[in-house]
Amino acid sequence: MIIEIMSREKILEYSHPKHDEKIAVISIINHGEDFPSLLNNPNNGIEAQCSVYFNDVELGMYNCITDDDAEKIASFVNEIADKKDRLIIQCGYGVSRSAGVAAAIMKHFADNDMLIWGNPRYRPNITCYRKVLEAFDEVIVEQELCKKIAVNRNFGIEADGESVSPRLILLSNDGDEMRI
Repeated sequence: MIIEIMSREKILEYSHPKHDEKIAVISIINHGEDFPSLLNNPNNGIEAQCSVYFNDVELGMYNCITDDDAEKIASFVNEIADKKDRLIIQCGYGVSRSAGVAAAIMKHFADNDMLIWGNPRYRPNITCYRKVLEAFDEVIVEQELCKKIAVNRNFGIEADGESVSPRLILLSNDGDEMRI
């Protein structure tokens, strides 16, 4: 399954033309905003959509991602993982919330989320990352997470001094093989 991150503007553009793939979308929408269903066009390839409503804030702040939101995301991904060719995760700008969710999904299925953390165009929301990983029953190693945050905030050099290069990840349907 291909995992892709998009902004709200980009997914709305993407949803109009025909796509031959089987596509699922996780739409992260600001609390209180409306967002159209992407399932109305039978030719766009979008066969499933999970919508969650929370703001781009960290733990303890108003309208942050909840455990229920994270469980909804994890259940949706587990349900579609072997059935779809592409999973698109979208939020307002495609930078923070969607990146945090995508990184957690990649960590769960491929045990590698550095393609998000090591990419300067993303600033993963740490609370989204933690909560979605916990919803997948993954153990979060604080020391590893601190290194990932350091890499992301100081792009170009990993904590051990090695350079980082961004790439797109393609996950096979069995979740074991990564193709880059």
